Amino acid sequence: MTRIRATICVIVLASVSSGAAHAQDVPEAEPAQVMIVGTFHFANPGRDIVKVEVADVLSPAKQAEILEVVETLTRFRPTKIVIEHRPSTAPR
Repeated sequence: MTRIRATICVIVLASVSSGAAHAQDVPEAEPAQVMIVGTFHFANPGRDIVKVEVADVLSPAKQAEILEVVETLTRFRPTKIVIEHRPSTAPR
């Protein structure tokens, strides 16, 4: 049993020391930034778990809020965007 432990220790130390040597050569990457934007299901009236009263998104107040979201997303400059959709509604 001690031979197995010694072998494991050697493997761990070798991987740590080689990783540390490699880390010195590679510049540190900036941490990933993630923005999550959520909304209710526009085409799912009344079927969400939480029932919401949907405001008129064409009203001046809601249009101003939408513009603020768009401007914030523009400043964030996303490189990847993921959306939720039903496969049956996917563009072909």
